[in-house]
Amino acid sequence: MKKILLFTLFLISSLSFAVEPIISSQLHKGMKGYGLTVFKGNTIERFPVEVLGLLQNQTPGENRVLVRCGGPVIEKAGIIAGMSGSPVYFEGKLAGAISFGWEFGQEPIGGLTPIESMQSVTRLYGTRGNEHSLRFEEIPDISKILNPDLKSFLPKELKDAFRRGYFVSSGFRSLPFSAGSASFAGEATDAPKHLKPGGAIAVALTRGDLNLYAIGTVTSIDGNYVLAFGHPMFGLGSISVPMHTATILATYPSLKSSNKLGAIGAEVGTIVEDRSAAILGIVGEKADMIPMTVKVNFGDRSTSYSVELAEHPLLTPYLTNLAVNTILTTACETVGLHTFNLRGRIDIDRHPPLKLNAMVIGTSMAGISGQVTSLVQAVLQNPYDSVHIKGITLNLNYSERLRLAQLVKVKSSGVRVHPGETVHLQLYIKPYQRDLFIKNITLAVPANMKPGDYHVEIGDGFSIMKRESKVLKQKIESLDGFIRLVNAFLRNSKLYVGLTEKTSALFMGESVQSSLPGSVMETVEMQGVHIPRTGKWKEFRAVDVLTLDDVVQGYFSFPMKIVAR
Repeated sequence: MKKILLFTLFLISSLSFAVEPIISSQLHKGMKGYGLTVFKGNTIERFPVEVLGLLQNQTPGENRVLVRCGGPVIEKAGIIAGMSGSPVYFEGKLAGAISFGWEFGQEPIGGLTPIESMQSVTRLYGTRGNEHSLRFEEIPDISKILNPDLKSFLPKELKDAFRRGYFVSSGFRSLPFSAGSASFAGEATDAPKHLKPGGAIAVALTRGDLNLYAIGTVTSIDGNYVLAFGHPMFGLGSISVPMHTATILATYPSLKSSNKLGAIGAEVGTIVEDRSAAILGIVGEKADMIPMTVKVNFGDRSTSYSVELAEHPLLTPYLTNLAVNTILTTACETVGLHTFNLRGRIDIDRHPPLKLNAMVIGTSMAGISGQVTSLVQAVLQNPYDSVHIKGITLNLNYSERLRLAQLVKVKSSGVRVHPGETVHLQLYIKPYQRDLFIKNITLAVPANMKPGDYHVEIGDGFSIMKRESKVLKQKIESLDGFIRLVNAFLRNSKLYVGLTEKTSALFMGESVQSSLPGSVMETVEMQGVHIPRTGKWKEFRAVDVLTLDDVVQGYFSFPMKIVAR
């Protein structure tokens, strides 16, 4: 198999072995020192640094230092993305890390994050440990799972980080890898085996057949603690993401913003903190990743991909969306009309698997990636339980035909019937760029049906589920309950025909008590027990299902009166 795409997220960063610090208040204009970074390969080079002044309280209670850097490479390229974290020394003492610059600058002027601010990240980790929890109060929204909103997969802060240009494609494609290699595909064999102050560091967000990583510079190393970047990666706080060495392939000068182009090396530990002044890693710790396998079938052939995703409630949904979208765009080599038949599962530690079963049509891969991502997001951001996803498995059958059909008309043999009679329905279905056809189905009215006013509803599974999403949401009281509900979703490749009665209902956990007399409702409330209830529960008295080879869309509802004989 070939590598499908290589992305590099360049963030300014730095590290150094434990050295006596010099704090920002001890620095003054005109002081001269030096910084350490890698411009090419693994060679750590010195570059001159001069203090221009102190920027006080650039963030509340924290200073930044304005500096001018020099040297042949920097004089040509300016402050380079990927220098973030480059340690800077004055009087032989560690002052902090190069952490920011400006676009289109004509002078190599940048900013330094003081070492005292960076070391506070280590102290923060030491006091609160490496546990992190993130709780969401919202019950998973069924309608958003059926109709995913791609904008919701990445919080505003993370969007801003990518928008600021940290996320840069290297332009490499079709990178080969050795399936028999002991290291994962894409690891640079000439990268160093250990981190050093001034050396390159990489943070793996995805790896395998899609590599996405942040590259910066090591600032300091104190025992097993590694400080880098001099600024946040995403500002996610407590995290657990693999930390790697890296090698710099080249430094690319640009009038807008120069970049280091790098490759990821050996895994050496875990990034555990992502804070405003630095990221913190621990050498020797192992971060959990979520393995995802994607198999795409093209009739007589198939292609498989394996990717590992960093696990975090806010970041993983975005990475899932990115990985699925990129894999399918590459595998299918088209963004034209298509249909995917999706089967798969999301395996969750200590919970039943969440099953995926849907047909998805469209002109881009956003539809299919959105289906998968919305469920990953709902699982990781559920309000009931902090969970670990053990794996994601996707199996997709791909067709370049748009398999879409529209329910355009319904005819009924009557709208007044007796209990025990049969209603004959004609469903008029128009496939995309194919001839209209008619399907005849029958709906048997139960013999014990009480006379009264009912409705006949005909629609595709997703349309019916969307109409009932607010009511169904009240049934969810646990993550297992949510999983059971999703696994029982109606399908968008089927038409469901039902004779329905609207009634009141009480929600007793996942159990629904419907058609209860009003006196029962009043008695329950008089006892001070408040149970979720609805007056819009639909009781299906008769059901038939029509399975199609297309994604079907359409919904009709008309009244039906049951009269006594």
